[in-house]
Amino acid sequence: MPEIMLGGIEGQNPHGFMAAVGLLNLLTISQEEGLGEARLSWRRDGYWRPVFHTAQEIDKAGLVVAVLRAIANAGAPYRMGEEQLQANVRWNPERKDGKKNGYSNEEYKAIQERAVRGLHDPENSRVARARADFAAAIARPHPDEGPHRSNFALNDGASHQNFLGVMEGLHTLVREGNPKEISRLIEETLFEPWRYGDQKMSFRWGPQENRKSAYIGRLTEGARTMHGANLLGIYALPLLPSFVVGRGSTTTRLFRDHNHLRWPIWTPPLGAEVLQTVFGLPVLYQAEPPRQTLLNMGIREVFEAQRIGVTDKLFGLSQAEALLAD
Repeated sequence: MPEIMLGGIEGQNPHGFMAAVGLLNLLTISQEEGLGEARLSWRRDGYWRPVFHTAQEIDKAGLVVAVLRAIANAGAPYRMGEEQLQANVRWNPERKDGKKNGYSNEEYKAIQERAVRGLHDPENSRVARARADFAAAIARPHPDEGPHRSNFALNDGASHQNFLGVMEGLHTLVREGNPKEISRLIEETLFEPWRYGDQKMSFRWGPQENRKSAYIGRLTEGARTMHGANLLGIYALPLLPSFVVGRGSTTTRLFRDHNHLRWPIWTPPLGAEVLQTVFGLPVLYQAEPPRQTLLNMGIREVFEAQRIGVTDKLFGLSQAEALLAD
């Protein structure tokens, strides 16, 4: 099976992991002609690098073109079938300005129900499935409160950096930006060392985005990011649903608890549907992951990063720790 290594992405960086998994799911949703059912593995090359396996040979330029075409073909499934989204997931009815900038529990339930009904559309089944999966991933209705947003919504509530608003902003950039510049963003993300040179529209998934200010002793909101990686990472979310765990609290797939993100590195080529099963393996979330059991499954490493932050609105992720390393 032909393969191509993405030399710009490092598996120990949660930001890189989200970009690689997002690319896999994006190609799965769009079913790009000639690529077949794309699969993803990881290979040690100084760092753990993602390797994509496709039905036909594809070079770097061809993959960039395929990514941009896939984004266009997939549309905007993160909208979950809605014409327009609020910037926040959860509405705060106590805002002093009275502005409604989010969803009530009932409103988000209705969005999820409409997305699920869309699964009966036989003409666009993959995109319809992606819409329903996004609805399950972005938030989970809470029986007593507003929707509990995904644990990946680290930026929700920070100044002009809201979870759904960033998704919309990145897709607007693709639709309205210079095509050559957008191609360059994708190429830099996949094949070049990450420089974190872009401003705003950040999910704060990269430890490099979360440096503390020496002057105010807290995480800064204007940290640099990687727009190409953020754009691809959006498409990882459908594989990472939010769900209820005991007494109405919620969590998100790959989070061991609310404050610890844990992700595997595997060597067999796996498709997106298989990864949903892998991400749900209970052994991944044990306090001390069983090394030999995971190795027997083809999982060569497990990384864990901690949720960090000192305000009630702005969070990030720490540098990752390797849990299976000798």
